[in-house]
Amino acid sequence: MNVRKAFIAATAVAALGGAAMPSTASAASNGGVTVQRCNPDGVHDYLKVAGTHYSGWYSTGDCTGEIKIAPDTNRYIKVCFYPQNADNYCQSSYKLATANRFKTIATDVGNGTLFKFYFRSTARSTGQQVS
Repeated sequence: MNVRKAFIAATAVAALGGAAMPSTASAASNGGVTVQRCNPDGVHDYLKVAGTHYSGWYSTGDCTGEIKIAPDTNRYIKVCFYPQNADNYCQSSYKLATANRFKTIATDVGNGTLFKFYFRSTARSTGQQVS
């Protein structure tokens, strides 16, 4: 990051009272699938397109053993897991994630676990997630 961008980022954080700023997560390829990985800030944007229940692919990283989401509007959400050494599965029930507030959807998730968010609605959804 150059000095000007660093100054702008620091100024923005100070203006928000020290609140963490979301940043773009790094992406990695896993068998031709683009996977969002945990970044140093731990927070990155997500997008779920209209017409489907699933988000894009994500992978847990070293940042936390939890999966949290903060949608821009209220959404019922669960997580579907795609572990390397076990069968794929989805959580049995949805959790209500309220607008602009982080909600823990899953806990005790191992590093490197592939997952997708599964939304009850097929409406477009945006927001932020931590994994």
